[in-house]
Amino acid sequence: MKFYIFVSILFLTISCNSSQNYFQKNNMDSLGVNNPETDPVNGPPIALDFNKTINNDSDYVLELDYSDPEKDHAVFCELNNKKSINTSDCLCINGKCSVSVYKNLNYSGEGSFIFTLKTSDSQSTTARAVLTILNSETSVDIVDPKDPKIDCEKLKVSNKVHELELTFTVDDFGTAWIDGNLVGSNTHWKKLTTYKTTIKSGCHLLAIKGEDKLKWVSGLIASLKIDGNLVWVSGDKNDFLKVYGPEDPPINWNQFDFDDSMWGASYNCSKTSDWIYSDASQLSNLGAKWIWWTPSCNNLQKAYFRLGFTVKD
Repeated sequence: MKFYIFVSILFLTISCNSSQNYFQKNNMDSLGVNNPETDPVNGPPIALDFNKTINNDSDYVLELDYSDPEKDHAVFCELNNKKSINTSDCLCINGKCSVSVYKNLNYSGEGSFIFTLKTSDSQSTTARAVLTILNSETSVDIVDPKDPKIDCEKLKVSNKVHELELTFTVDDFGTAWIDGNLVGSNTHWKKLTTYKTTIKSGCHLLAIKGEDKLKWVSGLIASLKIDGNLVWVSGDKNDFLKVYGPEDPPINWNQFDFDDSMWGASYNCSKTSDWIYSDASQLSNLGAKWIWWTPSCNNLQKAYFRLGFTVKD
């Protein structure tokens, strides 16, 4: 049999010289498809890790990502090591693999599973899917951190995870923290910056430092969402948003339990025409206003903002 194959290939090569490369390439591809060994050039498909945020009271269909150098397309997928998550079996149709995630009621936190995909002749690497599961029934209150009625220890007993979304801009630029942890910065007052992170039930402190470098116009405009729900915009509940400036406050100013009794309430800026050509109109449509530590909002250097809030289930 080996001799017969050799003769056939030799005959085709001699009699069809103009198609020599075609037959040699076709033969190599055929050997690769039927060979269980890994292709030395292209290799097997590679499954890719991914992260998603979902609500615990909804169903989702998640597509599993992978790269497929040989374009064989996945025909089967397998899930292993499922943790804190309810799913269907994995299904591949026309090379697209997906898994259904069912409601995870009474749970919030991290869920995960490991998956692999198979083509007609090879198996992918393994990858991890991490799902942040959010509690859909959330109560958020803007509070004065000094209020003695707030029981932070009781609030955080559930240990549930929530998604926080902060959108803001500062003229000229600003930096934001949650509970003393850096969230990010905004470096151009015409552009809004949005940051997302996760927090657990309990007491929290949003802190923003703004700086007016050009000493001409000063202002902050911002919104805060928890689990997709708008819970605060700048200019609303000014008595709860404490502000200080232009001197630097003590180093622990961005912590919930910092004593801000000497800080004042913020003011809505009396003139906003300087910002009409910025992206801030998106926040203005939500009811947000430009604020600072005086209503004139000009030539005022630095400002430090503190907003206390609680999240409970």
